[in-house]
Parts: sequence; C-alpha cells; structure tokens
Amino acid sequence: MRRNFILFTMLGSIAIVLLACAPQEELDAPLLQDVETEATLLPTAEPATTESQDAAPIVTEAPASVQHIDIPGDLPEYTGIHLYDHNKNTGIGSIEGDRFYWSKLERPYNNDNEYFPFLDITDVWFYDADPTWFFTVIAVTGPDANGILSGQYAVEVDLELEGNGEWLFVANSPTTTDWTTDGVQVWRDSNSDVGGKVAVFPDAEGINGDGYDVLVSDDPDAAWMRLSTEYPNSLEIAFKKSLFGEKTKFMVGAWSGTDDLNPALFDLNDHFTHEQAGALNPEYSDFYPIDEITEIDNTCRLGIGFEPAKTVKRLCP
Repeated sequence: MRRNFILFTMLGSIAIVLLACAPQEELDAPLLQDVETEATLLPTAEPATTESQDAAPIVTEAPASVQHIDIPGDLPEYTGIHLYDHNKNTGIGSIEGDRFYWSKLERPYNNDNEYFPFLDITDVWFYDADPTWFFTVIAVTGPDANGILSGQYAVEVDLELEGNGEWLFVANSPTTTDWTTDGVQVWRDSNSDVGGKVAVFPDAEGINGDGYDVLVSDDPDAAWMRLSTEYPNSLEIAFKKSLFGEKTKFMVGAWSGTDDLNPALFDLNDHFTHEQAGALNPEYSDFYPIDEITEIDNTCRLGIGFEPAKTVKRLCP
C-alpha cells in the first residue's frame, strides 16, 4: 500500500512539472480526445420539450386576392359616337388605310401576307353617358382559327388635342363576357415623348423616347374588358372617367396588334424608318411590301366632349 502511494505521488509530481512547462495555448485548447471520450460515455438525452415546440406550426397564407369595388355594368345609352375603319371587306381593302408617314397603319397581315381577321378593325363605338365609366367597343372582321379574339386591343386617349397621346388602355385576348381586369393594362406617358417633337409625322432624326412608360397600378379597378354581349366579333373596354381629372374634352382612337403593339414604341413612325416598316400598297414601290411592322391596325380618332375643328390631327373624316 505504501509503495502504491509513493508511485501515485511521483506520477502526480511529473504531471505537474509537464503542465508547468507546456505552452499556454496548449493549456487553453480543449482536449479533443477527452471530449470525444466523454461524449461517447454520456447517455443520449431526449430533446427538451419547450413552449415553442408545443406551439402550433406557423401557416403561411397565400396573398389575399384583389377585392374589386368598382365594376362596370351594362353599356349606357348610345349617343352616336362611332367610327368606321378600313378593312379587308371594304373597296380596295386595307391598302388605302395604310399610310405610315401619317401614322395610319392597316396591316392585319404577316410577312407572308397571311391575313388575320381578329386584328382587322371594322368599327369602334364610344359610350360616354355613364357617370363613372367610359366604354369603347372594338369590332373586328372575325375571330382567329380557334374561334377567339387572341390579339391585343387598345384605346389611345389624347387629352391635349395635339395628335399624340397621354393614356393607353390595353386588353389582351379577351375570353369571357364577364367583366375582368385580368389581362388589362393601363399605361401613361409621364414625360410627353409619345409622338416625338412632331406629333403624327416622323421626326427627321428619329427619337429614343420610351413611349408609354408608366404602368398604372394604384387602382385595381381603373380599367376592365370583356367580350361584347351586344356586338358580334367585338370586345368592350371600360375605364374610369376620374383618371382624366378635370379633362372632359379629348380625342380617342383604337388599336389592335400582337408583338408590335408595344407601349414603349409609340409612335411607331418615330422608332422605325419607312424603309424598315415597309408598305402595304404596292404603289409605294420604294417601301413595298410590309417588313418590320406587321400584324397591327389602328384607326382615326373621334372627338369626345366637343366638336373638333377639321384641323385637329388624326381626326376621322
């Protein structure tokens, strides 16, 4: 027994000497082997039950759908505001209505001269008798091969009566006779560059403007669309009168198109040369046939709230 005590004392003295001589960083470092050994010897504990674990799981709800308040009703009393557009079924057809220099586009065709009746506007009716809404009805010669109106359709509004535009209401591929905002866009020109320096006609040097540059989204009820319940091969676009503030006199026209109906490229004859755009009329031999601008149609404009002078640009004859 005494021998064991002496041996233990000697081993302890040696350990003290070794620890005293060891560098400080080694003393501060954990003894990994001892930690691992202890970990293997410790019993596996069940996770503690806490209040947060007992709480119900957090459920992430889907964003609430838009709750519409202002919804258009039926068309109001018709007050006789109507325009008739060149189309394939009139006289020499679309050719007479296509004058690129004058911002008149009558091109319901592609580069292979394939005709698209769902882009060929025939008539536009405008209703202004409702206290809350303006209504526009756009009629085309017929649907596409699938029996639907699969184009983009738009109403352009000129509040300054200068031949350019301040607002563009776009309806994409209407499919229902119920009013909907799905596929409807409201665009505004915030920096007055639609039409360039010279409205209607091409600017000599061209422009690098951004056209209708603001997509208005502060009012989810600002504009609606539906397939017309009163006119065949037609759609209706309704938009709030309050968007124009105190303005009660303006010019309005209609558009149809596909990819070239781009709000950022208004007016098209400021962003494309006549050579680039081409021409529908073979008499314009320097530009014929249509080239980079295809599958698009627009109309002349109607005066709303006043009787326009004959000198107002884009006025229907």
